[in-house]
Amino acid sequence: MLTVNISLDKKQVGLLTKRLHLFQRRYIPNIIKQTGKDIEKGAKRSIRTGGRSGIHWHNLRYRSSGDGEVPRSQSGALARSIKSRFTKSKKHGINMTVGTPLPYGEFLEKGTKDRRGGRGRITPRPWLKPQLDKHVPLMAKRIEQSLRENL
Repeated sequence: MLTVNISLDKKQVGLLTKRLHLFQRRYIPNIIKQTGKDIEKGAKRSIRTGGRSGIHWHNLRYRSSGDGEVPRSQSGALARSIKSRFTKSKKHGINMTVGTPLPYGEFLEKGTKDRRGGRGRITPRPWLKPQLDKHVPLMAKRIEQSLRENL
């Protein structure tokens, strides 16, 4: 029979518990906060540079974004309105919110539907989801790396 015995004395368990608690209190919130800021910056940058394959409006000297592209900034209001908010409470834990209070931000992200549920006038031009898809896996890698470095 082959057996392996792994044991930690009381002092080692206490030290590990203390380090895990510190990691949970300090490192995880900082990583989540940084990820939210990265998503905010990425969304603003993508809107400011935006797609340019849509309609060219000669009277405005403006070219809109095409279907499925990141919306191109016209006035800058959407990009300026994107904010990230970090909250931490005993009741709800850690929360990071990134978004805009402007209603048309959601219309651009998801598109609109007509009254019968069909395709509406605005086709989806996602600006937030691509940033989530990019930065959330990076957040997991940061947590993993931080665990290795700090425990």
